[in-house]
Amino acid sequence: MIRISSSVSLPSFTKCPRIQPISVLHHDSKRNSSSQTNTNNTARKRLGIGGWKLSSTEQCNQYASVIHTSLKNGVNTFEANTCDDGEKFLANAYKSAMTMDPKVISTESTNMAVKFGYRTTKNNKMEGDVCIANQRDVRGDTHNISKEYIEHTLSSSPLVTLQQQQLQQNNMNLIYMAHNPQLQALSISEEAPQDDKRGLVKERLTDSFMALEEACGNKTIRSYGICSIGLSLSKENNLYLDWRDVLDAACDAATAVNGKPSM
Repeated sequence: MIRISSSVSLPSFTKCPRIQPISVLHHDSKRNSSSQTNTNNTARKRLGIGGWKLSSTEQCNQYASVIHTSLKNGVNTFEANTCDDGEKFLANAYKSAMTMDPKVISTESTNMAVKFGYRTTKNNKMEGDVCIANQRDVRGDTHNISKEYIEHTLSSSPLVTLQQQQLQQNNMNLIYMAHNPQLQALSISEEAPQDDKRGLVKERLTDSFMALEEACGNKTIRSYGICSIGLSLSKENNLYLDWRDVLDAACDAATAVNGKPSM
């Protein structure tokens, strides 16, 4: 997973806190308790909670309890999908957790990492839809990272609404991530040259990042990035994603939206 923190200057290219490696904590009797506490707190900030298996009506109370317990113990990053109402369940669980202990919620900075891209079309087709039905993916039959889809998703996002409500506390960071953007390559022939597929994905990812840059500019979200298994695939794989293309797309998007960034 790669997160891109955006501003009017060139975006910084950093890993999402959720997956940064956690330092091994060795017991050292010579360390004072304050130092050990600070180390533990730093390690916990690198952990995160995935909400997929908690995103159901039956699990709503447990989800809220997980968020409350996590924040009390210094774990402040939570993940959701836009598909299967993942955002709605996370937002509702967060609001329920606030009622358990408002002080903990109001003082702890929270990262909400949202993955978008998969969707189920049914009768609601959109510009930018790419059929992925032959992938037999349980997350949806269609993939979309277009500007139109991003704007639609953000305008109906319960987490965007929740972040706006938290603006005075300034304690929520909403991070939107294109989920497996390499699936856009399925819109052209499987026999197409690898460079053609790579170029198409980079072009569409740049357009996606431009929409997300604009969303950062108007404070709809705080930052953006990707979450992709394509980064770990071999170059020969049809769904390989080169991290350099992601970085180039982010830089091109920042330049297009904000003007040439200063180096």
